[in-house]
Amino acid sequence: MDYRDAQREAREIFLGGSVGQAVTGTLWLVSTLFGTLVGIRAAVEALFLGGFFIFPITQGVLKLMGRPASLKKENPLSNYTLLSVLAMTLLYPLVYAACLRNINWFYPSFLIIIGTHYLSFVALYGLLHYLVLGVVMAGGGILIGFLLPHSFTAGGWFGALLVLSFAPLLYLGSRKKSYSSKNL
Repeated sequence: MDYRDAQREAREIFLGGSVGQAVTGTLWLVSTLFGTLVGIRAAVEALFLGGFFIFPITQGVLKLMGRPASLKKENPLSNYTLLSVLAMTLLYPLVYAACLRNINWFYPSFLIIIGTHYLSFVALYGLLHYLVLGVVMAGGGILIGFLLPHSFTAGGWFGALLVLSFAPLLYLGSRKKSYSSKNL
């Protein structure tokens, strides 16, 4: 399978990642609501533990929509998301270290790590939308961490609204042709 065909299949099956972004944005929203209404511990547990279920929930939603929920085995990108998620989770100790210094850096540090993780999705889907999402997310995490170090939920609200706003854009982008790394 050619690389562009592999990206096309990823865009078609996962709808450009839009379903996963809707699931992710909903998780961020629930976590931030917990942080606002219940407490910091509930917010941290919701985002941290819920994050492990984003992909299985995404696959479940795709199946409920009557769609396939995984790439063909011959697709060279079939293990790409697993490796990308593994690389991201190996950075979680940095979130812990940041929180030891200031618990209000929980969401900003996750914004930086997940925003950086999204940059790899440009290669997976061939969509430049992820370049914008990743840079805005990571940059927002940096700015919120520095400018609002006494606000616990500011980064959570930013992350939830950002990811939820990108879900429909990614769906629309999944319908367009891919961008190869030559176009970057």
